[in-house]
Order: sequence, then C-alpha cells, then structure tokens
Amino acid sequence: MFKYLAFVLVSVMLLASCSKDSTPTGTNTVTYVQPKAGSVFVFDSYNTDTTTNLPVGTRDTVRHTFLQTAMSYVGKMNVSKISKVSTFFMDTTYLNYESNNDVSTFVPDTASGKWITFPYSSKTTLSFTAFEGTFDVFGVMTVVKSVATFTYNSDATMTVKGTSLSVLKFKQDLVTTSTALGVSTTTTQNGFVYIAPSLGYVVKTETLPSVSSTGDKLQGQVETLIDYTLK
Repeated sequence: MFKYLAFVLVSVMLLASCSKDSTPTGTNTVTYVQPKAGSVFVFDSYNTDTTTNLPVGTRDTVRHTFLQTAMSYVGKMNVSKISKVSTFFMDTTYLNYESNNDVSTFVPDTASGKWITFPYSSKTTLSFTAFEGTFDVFGVMTVVKSVATFTYNSDATMTVKGTSLSVLKFKQDLVTTSTALGVSTTTTQNGFVYIAPSLGYVVKTETLPSVSSTGDKLQGQVETLIDYTLK
C-alpha cells in the first residue's frame, strides 16, 4: 500500500517547469516554456534496491504526450491534458499553468477532485494531504494518511540526449501513517524532482528507499527523461 501511495505522489509531482535561482525562497518569478499539443516526453523507469539504491526488477518506458493545451477544465482556463502510457499502466494528467508561472495539478482524490498548486516559480514551501482514506484490511479497519512537503532545493544540470540542461531541483517528503486497532506505523519517504525550464517539463524524479517504523523496507523509484519531442 505504501508503495502505491508513493507512486501516486510521484505522479502528482511529475509536472510543470521552472527556472534557475540561487536561493530557496527567492522573490524572482520564473518564465518557462509551455509544451504545445503533440509534445512527447519518454522516461526510463525502474525501482531501486532498499540497501544499495541500485536498479532492481524490470525496467519500463513511460511515454507522456500532451494531447490538448489551453483548455478549460474544472474551473481552470489554461489546462494541458497529458496521457501517460507504460507497459503496466495508462493514466491522464491535467496541469494548469498559472499566471504567476506556478503550476497546478488536478488530483481526483474525491468525487469532485481538487487542484494543488506547486511553487515552481514562487518557490514557497508547499505542504498538503496527498492521500487520506479508510480500508478494510483482512477485516481490520485501517486509516491511512499521507502528508507531503515540497520545497525548492538547488539548481543543477542534467544531460538529456547529449545536451546539458539547466534544471531546478525540488525536495519532496512523504510521511504516511497507518493506524489499525489503535496502533500506528509511520513511513517517511524522501525524494527529488528535477525540472528543465527550456523543456517546460520534468527531466527526473527520484524516490529514495525507506524503512517504516516497524522495520518494513520499501524500494525506491527513479524515472529519468531519455527522449523528447518539444512542439
């Protein structure tokens, strides 16, 4: 269950764009490229070992395609519709590019869903409930809550298709608490998201391996951009 929740959070954060800044909470706003319909981003995806952090298991390729842009959707007016397809899943993501260059992601966690705005331009610290629900686990009602924190970390460079790109690095922390029969266990997962302003999209996400308060180990996950077509 924790692995699924972590994947949900990573999917939520696999979005948008920013630019270079030398301070974590600077006042400079960011101007970025907004991909047009037909833009495609291809990622290499794999899990990492709980001890060595090296790749384990089957690698996968995930293809993100911008299907529509500048559309209206659930109260937002500058929305891009993006399909995500891999060997193991298909999904659709909606991003709204805000007037201040932050980017909002639509999260369908309730019947009506909600928008969460990530501070890719403003660089303010974001904290929100990524998931909350109650499950029947073998006859035991279990309450699960995940709280995410997202902060600007630093600027860096990454090489994609032989080209060095300036990127912004954001730190993400996910604390998941599971409570059943009055007993709670907590798992804290840390990771990073790297955004390239010249592409207007993510180039890498990394969730580090973690250990729960009961000693259960959880693999990490990495997705790295390996190819793209920017329209």
